Amino acid sequence: MKLGWDLKRNLSKRLVAWKSDDDPTPGDFTWGVVLNHYPDIYMMKGETKYHRLGPWNGLRFSGMPEMKPNPVFSYKFVNNSEEVYYSWSYNDRSPISTVVLNQTSYERPRYVWSKADKSWMLHSTMP
Repeated sequence: MKLGWDLKRNLSKRLVAWKSDDDPTPGDFTWGVVLNHYPDIYMMKGETKYHRLGPWNGLRFSGMPEMKPNPVFSYKFVNNSEEVYYSWSYNDRSPISTVVLNQTSYERPRYVWSKADKSWMLHSTMP
């Protein structure tokens, strides 16, 4: 997954929630990189900041102490003249994961596919 900006094209790569479970038109709940002097990631409800991760400190976002180096995920933050983005990946390539932005609950759950159960299992939720 990659959230951020393609600066050459002025293109934002962010998550935008559906208006509702049965209406796939874009809602007003978004999650993405905000280009400040120190780029940050915000969840926004329209023009209002709903949740902030804090700026990247070289290891993690300052507002996410639980985001410390671990054996499950690798985190990456790139800030150069062509792009600004945050990405993450599983260290073990076998899990299939999806992140959803929910307009109704104002959450960003992460699900992991369980081969044994043949279903999506909740892994974590923000905020």
